[in-house]
Amino acid sequence: MDLFGIVLGIAIGVLVWALSRLLPFRRNDGPSQPGWDIVAAIAGSVFGAVLSPPLEAGIGWLAGFIEGWTMALAGAPLWLMLPIYLLAADCGAYWTHRMLHSRRLWSTHAFHHSPERLNWLSGLRGSPVHILLVLAPYSLALMLFPVPQSGRLGLALLVLYTINQHLIHSNVRVPYSRRIEYLLVTPRFHFAHHDRRTAIGNSNYGFIFAIWDRLFGTYTDPDTVDANAELGIAEEISPWRMLIGLPAP
Repeated sequence: MDLFGIVLGIAIGVLVWALSRLLPFRRNDGPSQPGWDIVAAIAGSVFGAVLSPPLEAGIGWLAGFIEGWTMALAGAPLWLMLPIYLLAADCGAYWTHRMLHSRRLWSTHAFHHSPERLNWLSGLRGSPVHILLVLAPYSLALMLFPVPQSGRLGLALLVLYTINQHLIHSNVRVPYSRRIEYLLVTPRFHFAHHDRRTAIGNSNYGFIFAIWDRLFGTYTDPDTVDANAELGIAEEISPWRMLIGLPAP
């Protein structure tokens, strides 16, 4: 991520943090770990910068096999391609998220679930494998359904993804959440996913659209979950091991 993206992310994060102080929907009773949040944010930026070139190279290699598909879509109107791209990317992110909760990949995702008090900065926690797999669906969707990633549209998408990432990991009470959650993920929807109890944490995998959890049987109604339930993970794992993506020894 370039300097502009970092500054934009911090600015939006501060605004979302202010909203969480003014309009919380749950008690902030978990231990705060600002040091680890900052370490994780810096490490995540480094991981992303290192992993993006090989990921883009791999996607470019795959693109050579679907050249005919790409040419066929070259004249498609933006009003059609943009929503298809957004839906495809988010659906891919949903399934990738479910995969990260599998037994084999959980250790690479545990760091993201380790905070007992969520905020926009703690939502950036992730190991290298976690970050690679989270980025992949968006790159694949862009290859299949290309939309401009520069100019005004590129900026709008960057703002959209940044607001979504920061908001769903922040203690912000969103008006009319029940109605919004028929389509979109809200903070309380995603906080249920960060519940310390595995049975509840293994649900509500969506990022932008809440429809995937309803369609594929992984939906937990936030109204059935205590808003002040404990967050985090039950395992005792060193933060350094989780940052790298290693399981408990």
